[in-house]
Amino acid sequence: MIWAIALLVIVFLIGAITKSPHVTPEEIRTERIKRSATRSNLEVMDPREFEYFVADVFRSLGYKVQVTSGSTDGGKDIILY
Repeated sequence: MIWAIALLVIVFLIGAITKSPHVTPEEIRTERIKRSATRSNLEVMDPREFEYFVADVFRSLGYKVQVTSGSTDGGKDIILY
């Protein structure tokens, strides 16, 4: 009887592991954007964090994005392809 219960537990665990959903980097990025896109979060971001946030938004829309080296000119340093 104990072997049957142990076998059942093993089968259940193997099934749970193999059926776990595969999360793509795109899904992770989209979820992070959704969590960060509140007004209060956007207001407290420093300019560099905001640039990376905007880059992630465009990346999730299918653009190829390059964030250039920052400078102190206050400009936005993102290149979209």
